[in-house]
Amino acid sequence: MDVAELVGRWLPEARVISVGALSGGFVNGMERVETDAGTFALRRCVSETTAEMVAWEHALLERVTPSVPEVVAPLATADGATFVEDEGRVVSLWPFVAGRAMDPRDAGDRLVAGRILGRLHTALSEVRDTGARPGYPALVEADWHENRWWSWSGVDLESLGASGMPLDIGERVDLRIFDRAVEEVPEALQALNNDALPRVLIHGDFHEGNLLIGDDGEVAAVLDWDECRLDWRAWDVANALWSFCRNETNSGLDREAATAFLGAYEPLGGALFAGERAAMGLLVRASRLWEALWGLGEIQRGRPGWDYFELNVAAVEGLRGFELS
Repeated sequence: MDVAELVGRWLPEARVISVGALSGGFVNGMERVETDAGTFALRRCVSETTAEMVAWEHALLERVTPSVPEVVAPLATADGATFVEDEGRVVSLWPFVAGRAMDPRDAGDRLVAGRILGRLHTALSEVRDTGARPGYPALVEADWHENRWWSWSGVDLESLGASGMPLDIGERVDLRIFDRAVEEVPEALQALNNDALPRVLIHGDFHEGNLLIGDDGEVAAVLDWDECRLDWRAWDVANALWSFCRNETNSGLDREAATAFLGAYEPLGGALFAGERAAMGLLVRASRLWEALWGLGEIQRGRPGWDYFELNVAAVEGLRGFELS
């Protein structure tokens, strides 16, 4: 179906005026659709995303939005459905929220991000009986070698140049760290004490690209819940610390910035447990390994993002041995 036909599933009387690409949404296709009934965002999930996965996500958002209005819920069709399927892809329609991009280096934006994450975790902790999300195992239960995002057995680091990798990347970062880290990091995660790491519903991909800032300087929208699931609360915090507290070389964390972020987060989200603090260095490193491996999966799928890939490879090595406190 074309855009007008798809939008018509939600708004039968609306006339589409214009359609344009939306930034963000690194995996899913996002389009801004202006109609005579208002402006909306149309999301087309990648083919690997199933209807069951999306149904779980949408049900969660509908339960969280009343407590945290910045969480944007999808629109429903006349028959109550929040998505349709078209040519093997799950499609949904969302209210369009205006706002500026967040600056992860800005001290004010850092505090705003900490506060919204705290509010999110408090609201998410109050949602019960969702069960595990289909297709989204918890971090400690995930297979780091073979999953729906990448195939480690299909990676040949020696031949990445043939995939179009700029030659200077291999000169700046040591790709051999994967051979160590892919074994080392998951093993260390397995050794963590689950009792010391509370498992709650999480956003799963909390970073500056999924937050919009309104005219009042506060968060206007928390976007892209594609990775939401039941998992360690500390995983969301680890992703946030990397996004908002990287040092100037992008190879580790700025401790002063991390302290400020947690100072904004903890009054609203709850103080981190000792076990979470002790594991945070490992979790931040694990988050970068996950993203680097995901980047390799994108290379395998013919969608390479070399700059992002290089950033994460360097961070996996740069964060070795880092401790929050």
